[in-house]
Amino acid sequence: MVTGAGGGIGSEVALVFAEHGAVVVANDVDPHKLGETALACQRHTSESIAIVADVADSAAVDEMFAHVRQRFGRVDALVTVAGISSAADREREDAARTPSASDQPTYAVGITSMTDESWHRMLAVHLDGTFYCTRAAVPLMLERGTGSIVCIASIAGLAGLGPFHYAAAKGGILGFVRSLARDLGPLGIRINAVSPGAIDAGMTRTHKPEVVNAFIPTVPLRRLGSARDIAYAALHLASDESAYTTGQSLSPNGGVVIA
Repeated sequence: MVTGAGGGIGSEVALVFAEHGAVVVANDVDPHKLGETALACQRHTSESIAIVADVADSAAVDEMFAHVRQRFGRVDALVTVAGISSAADREREDAARTPSASDQPTYAVGITSMTDESWHRMLAVHLDGTFYCTRAAVPLMLERGTGSIVCIASIAGLAGLGPFHYAAAKGGILGFVRSLARDLGPLGIRINAVSPGAIDAGMTRTHKPEVVNAFIPTVPLRRLGSARDIAYAALHLASDESAYTTGQSLSPNGGVVIA
């Protein structure tokens, strides 16, 4: 099961899993993009399906997993990719301030410009959505005594890069993963995180080109990552290749954050 499967990274995660034989339940709020992902997955595994739902809505998440239970009776792996960017926040702040010759490209939105709505929506989609989906998936995994959960975090959560509400949401996911790994491990369920750096897909493409171009020289590998880089990291953590790994964060970031 892959949430956010209509986005650049989520769609690639779903497709890579399907290429490796998984029956994929693809989820997103955008029915058009989700439909494209589902069709691509079905070329590899015909049983793959799409479910439109907002992961920030706990009732919608519960309904989605109830459908999966009825249709398949199991969830072997869950990858929580669904997320939103802060593009609208940046545009609002840019419109409100007076440009200066000393301005430098930035991902940040000032705390004095942050609205309650922006703060709550960012955490609702990233952090609440991860919680709701994990809570709904665990009972299905417990019935079989096995399962793997992969939560997409970010180097924003590792090193405080990017807008602070995004970093807070992603940092929360990392804490969630580390704590829950201790509870779920004895039950046969693993949970890990993937913390991407700047990826040439999805949210990175909402940033201004000058911001992205200014960031690339700070990457030791001197390039952006690809969505497939993240998809293979998620596949590794979801599969038996990582059978002795839980509570960890795998960070394909080109060397920006080295820990």
